Amino acid sequence: MALLDENLLVCGSRDCTASISRADDLSLLHSLSHPAAVESVAGDVATAVTGCADCVVRSWSAATGEALCTFSGHAGP
Repeated sequence: MALLDENLLVCGSRDCTASISRADDLSLLHSLSHPAAVESVAGDVATAVTGCADCVVRSWSAATGEALCTFSGHAGP
């Protein structure tokens, strides 16, 4: 889990999703679908970033949940 700002947080899951939620009541704003387990999350007020078990890093709009960019070719830490 990572806090994007004082109002938003992003969480990853083994169920192949990440979620952007309100920090105060944990209400779901966006569900972000992935092809494999989400192993890491980070971001800031504008962008959520997820690291997936498929070795692809994805960036998402925190405001809309829209996929912005993918970075592939990662083989580990």
